Amino acid sequence: MEGREERSERVPWPQVLLDDIFLILMAGLVVPTLFYLIWGLIDLGFIPLFGR
Repeated sequence: MEGREERSERVPWPQVLLDDIFLILMAGLVVPTLFYLIWGLIDLGFIPLFGR
């Protein structure tokens, strides 16, 4: 096309992260898993020991 120049602009890093669908998929699986795992471990810490 005439008048259109190709410019090699750097893509911002947040756009690179959000454009990667597999990264978003992995974050959607890992973040809730870690959240509930840590929440469960904290909850187990508040269970009183038997016999004390």
